[in-house]
This record gives sequence, structure tokens and C-alpha cells, in this order.
Amino acid sequence: MVLSYCNLLKINIFSHLNFRTSTMKNKLVVISISLCMIAATVLSCAEAKKAAPATPAIDPVNLDKTVVPGNDFDTYANGGWKKLNPLPADRGRFGAFDKLAEVAEKADERPRQDHRSRQQPKGFHS
Repeated sequence: MVLSYCNLLKINIFSHLNFRTSTMKNKLVVISISLCMIAATVLSCAEAKKAAPATPAIDPVNLDKTVVPGNDFDTYANGGWKKLNPLPADRGRFGAFDKLAEVAEKADERPRQDHRSRQQPKGFHS
């Protein structure tokens, strides 16, 4: 695409690479750099495919397969989650982000408790 625009505008983007007068060494350098870039691209794409494990988009544990989806889709899709995570009495709603917030709060409290339990050295003034 870029080359076609350059041809329309009569621009030679390879003017600095005059292949007719360049030496064989310059040609080999350009070719070897190009091959290295292609090889690196192919290898990086192959490694990315290996590193990504296949995880299901929908966790089957959260489904309630005892319900027919055509009769009550909400219970079919969310029944497993609702059974595993019952709604607390003090809340009007409870979802994945609420559960994440609870985990974060518990993790945030642990360092404070550890810090309070440590005694300060003698001669240390706060």
C-alpha cells in the first residue's frame, strides 16, 4: 500500500539503497537484517500462542444445569454462583466485584495487624 502511494507520487523510498552500485557486503547486511527481523517476528508469535492457556469464557460451576434455559435463563446462567455465594443479610446485592472488595479489604488489614503486633525498639520515638 505504501509502495503504491510512493509510485503514484514518484517517490523512491529506497533511494539510499542503490542496489546497482552498492557492494555485495551492503546487500548481505540488508538481507541478513531482514531475515533476522522476520525470524524474530515468527518466533515471538509462536511463543505467544504457547503461553496462553485455554480457559473457558464461562465457568461451568456457575451454571445450574438442573433448570431448562428456556424456562428460567437467569437461574440457569447464575444459579451455581448464587448457590456458592449466598446473598448476605445486610446487603441488597452481592456480586463478583463485591467479593473482590472483601478479599482486598482482608488483604489490606493483614499488614496493619502485623505492623501493630511488632514492638518498637527502645529509644525509638514516633
